[in-house]
Amino acid sequence: ETAQRVAALLKLVRLEEFGARRPAQLSGGQKQRVALARALARRPSLLLLDEPFSALDRNLREDTRAEFMRIQRALGIASILVTHDQEEALAMADRVGVMQAGQLAQVGTPEALYERPASRFVAEFMGVENFLPAVVREREMQRHLPHQLRLPHIAWHRAGRCRPDRPRNQSMGG
Repeated sequence: ETAQRVAALLKLVRLEEFGARRPAQLSGGQKQRVALARALARRPSLLLLDEPFSALDRNLREDTRAEFMRIQRALGIASILVTHDQEEALAMADRVGVMQAGQLAQVGTPEALYERPASRFVAEFMGVENFLPAVVREREMQRHLPHQLRLPHIAWHRAGRCRPDRPRNQSMGG
């Protein structure tokens, strides 16, 4: 039974011809796939991964990541992935939790975090690079930016945060 399970897991991670090799004879990506097979051997209901692709070069990391996603979907296993790489988080996750100082700063879909970050910290993590100083004039329901650039159509939340009601149409004027 053990031999059958090992063979099935090696086939799952596409390493069936490498079963007799020693760890030193495997590439970095192959070692990561073996580690995944070992974790799956216990048939967990939840897979926890802590920076599993960080030691791999870019191309190998992308290939191994795609392979992991294929396996995860084939098995239908829930996974929690810890990473400092926002590209990796956005490419792999259905939901992303951004941590700041040991606390969850925001949880949501990759699209929601990118389009509606809850804080500047989340925006910076998501890769937003353009921040403009602004003065909010609630009465006019607009953000007035330097040089009279306006971003109209702002809806106000009770918490004082704002969100665009529709795509940002920037208009010039006073």
